[in-house]
Amino acid sequence: ETSFAGKGTDREALKQQFESHVERKAEEAAELVRRREAEKQEYDDMKFRSQDAIDKKITTWAGPKHSRKNLRAMLATFDSVLFEEAKEKWTKVGLHELVMVDQVKKVHRKAM
Repeated sequence: ETSFAGKGTDREALKQQFESHVERKAEEAAELVRRREAEKQEYDDMKFRSQDAIDKKITTWAGPKHSRKNLRAMLATFDSVLFEEAKEKWTKVGLHELVMVDQVKKVHRKAM
């Protein structure tokens, strides 16, 4: 209920009813804000945990400080760092398919 409809004709009783109505609405609004803040905090925590796991996986795959000295080898093992939904769309590439520069460029563009 968003509007106030008091009962009775006594001015003081109506004033008291209105004040309790306002208090109740304020508490409901505060509870909604607290709930949204808790949901946001839970989402942020989950996001940071996921990011840490992803960073660890990428560091293991790419090497320390993401050394990209061997792009061909990284592209050939790219499927090892993809999440499940992306693995379904990615076609695994072997090193024998990454001999020529234009082949590397093509696969690199697909990976991006």
